[in-house]
Amino acid sequence: MITDIDTMGVVGPTAFRELLAAGSVQGATIRVAGQGLIVVLHIGPNDRVLGQFRGGPRFFRSFDGAAAALRQNGVMQWDADATGWIPRTLLRGKKDE
Repeated sequence: MITDIDTMGVVGPTAFRELLAAGSVQGATIRVAGQGLIVVLHIGPNDRVLGQFRGGPRFFRSFDGAAAALRQNGVMQWDADATGWIPRTLLRGKKDE
């Protein structure tokens, strides 16, 4: 789980598209963070977090949402690290018990 997203730096959607067009994005990983899932972009020797239009990191509630954001921008392959993540459907089931 990533605990300190702020030190990684955030790349907004427009900059993400520009980096993709320039061939600078070498890969992506869907990872777990405190408020949900995030997309970590591998740009040269650095990792950056995909951000929102209005600033700050973009958090996803499902792998489908994170994968859709990548696919919409032409990224068809990525890694995933779900260590520590519990899907909402499992959380909902535990509340009902």
